[in-house]
Amino acid sequence: MKAKKNRPSFWSGAVFGIFAGIASLVSYQYITRILREPRLISKAIFSDEEHFETVDALAKFIAAESLRSGVHTRLLARGVNKEILHAGYRNFRECWARDFGFASYGLIAIEELGVVRDTLEAFFWHQTSDGQLPVKLHSMDFITRFLHSLFGREQPTEKILKPKFISAHGAPSLDGHALLIIAALHYIKETENSEFLQRYWEKLTLAMKWLENSNKAVDDVLLHQKAYADWVDSVERHGVVLYTNVVYWKALTEMAHTAASLDSKDEAAQYSAIAERVSRAIVERLWRPDLGYFATSDSLGNLS
Repeated sequence: MKAKKNRPSFWSGAVFGIFAGIASLVSYQYITRILREPRLISKAIFSDEEHFETVDALAKFIAAESLRSGVHTRLLARGVNKEILHAGYRNFRECWARDFGFASYGLIAIEELGVVRDTLEAFFWHQTSDGQLPVKLHSMDFITRFLHSLFGREQPTEKILKPKFISAHGAPSLDGHALLIIAALHYIKETENSEFLQRYWEKLTLAMKWLENSNKAVDDVLLHQKAYADWVDSVERHGVVLYTNVVYWKALTEMAHTAASLDSKDEAAQYSAIAERVSRAIVERLWRPDLGYFATSDSLGNLS
């Protein structure tokens, strides 16, 4: 009888031991793969001030080299690769819509036009049927990315990029979405690339519709965002946020200008009218005459 009573505990212990062994083996292989990656190296930019006539020239050189160091060839699919701008080297060796949106101005200034075009095309490649653009393009999960950084290893760039449409806090990125639209329109304006404009105009209009529809539950011309959803993702600012709506206004204004250049008068008038309504609403909701500045949001009265 004692032997029979011990059998269940024996088998449960054996099964537990097998699974623990498998888990240990998988964990060992997982960590080993990370440790086989090249060690992180210094990305400091060395330059001799004597080679530059002015401090401005030196500063421009450092900024340009910093941008170029973030450009890598990445796969969108087997046999399809693009020159993509990463947000960083140690922790963020992946492409974020928000970071790229701002950096695209610098890339255009230093005439890295192919990188801007390729990165934009990579985001449009993953646009959803209802118009949403990814928050970022990445090839590994958060834990794996963190462990690469923890162990001082480079994140590999050989894997296919995948889209992520929700931020780490579970909300879409309204500002990053709008910044991609602005970046695309700025690229078109500066390069006069009519072919790119013709190819992606419908995607741009669809992206704008997604922004407008993101306020489905709110009867308001201004965008309402969820907490931790914009570039200040460590602050719980939500609802009507000044920064996000100024970026939205800029996207509407640039869409109006571009539609006018296409001789699409109705579209141009529509975007201009919405931009004007957004502008007035920002002033009405967020201007604080007693303080002399625009408040950060509906609930945060501090200077942005």
